[in-house]
Amino acid sequence: MKKYTILLLASGASMLATPTQAATVFATFQDGVDGYAGTRDTSLVQESPNNNYGDRVNVLIGAHGSGRQRAGVIGFDVTSLNGLYSTIASVKLEFTVGVTTAGTNTWQLNLLREGNADWVEGSSNGEAEAGTATWNKKNTANWLGGNSGARLATDVYGSMASMTFTNGSTVTGNKVMVTLDPSSLDESVNTLDEMMNLWSGGTNAGIQIYGGSGQWSVDSKDNAVVANRPKLIVEYTPIPEPHSAALLGLGGVALVLRRRK
Repeated sequence: MKKYTILLLASGASMLATPTQAATVFATFQDGVDGYAGTRDTSLVQESPNNNYGDRVNVLIGAHGSGRQRAGVIGFDVTSLNGLYSTIASVKLEFTVGVTTAGTNTWQLNLLREGNADWVEGSSNGEAEAGTATWNKKNTANWLGGNSGARLATDVYGSMASMTFTNGSTVTGNKVMVTLDPSSLDESVNTLDEMMNLWSGGTNAGIQIYGGSGQWSVDSKDNAVVANRPKLIVEYTPIPEPHSAALLGLGGVALVLRRRK
């Protein structure tokens, strides 16, 4: 006859799983790396207000002569993070400087309002292309601020970072990294968690880059060199996962049968 020893492991309710607290991890989004292809970027050019630049190998920023402003818009598809994080520790952007000009240029990196999230990158390089992002329009409709280059207060929540470049210290081919900080924005988006909730939830208008003088640029997601394309780096704490299976409760006591040899 087989003999068993009955071990009483717990009394009362059956044992519940307990969570394991995870350390922060990093998610990187860069077109052409690990199968990711979710970046969209283009240039908004004031003197060509109806033309699209979504197929350029760089994004134009600054000003080229009097009244010839440039602004860049860029967004990353981060919906894969939805439901994976409990908190966001940091969000950083890395660019490769494409063109520099004499003097100093200060860029503002502004969080675009979700009402501009449906801007269309387009596939032109300075030609008219209906239904795409231009200085005047985000698609077939105007930007929230009108024919504005997406740079008015009605277009953006405000600045999350600024970057100052001086020709000579910043040269073509250099990589620059900036940390995004939304703490000065509207209370609905003034934490990294809230910003990422907006982005990962599918209403990601992305970032508008504007400011300064002279014609500058950063390499776009269409650049032939994968390592030079814009990169978004998100550091987050994963949602804790439970460990240990709940034990079978019998009469308020969890039982395990051990066979005795």
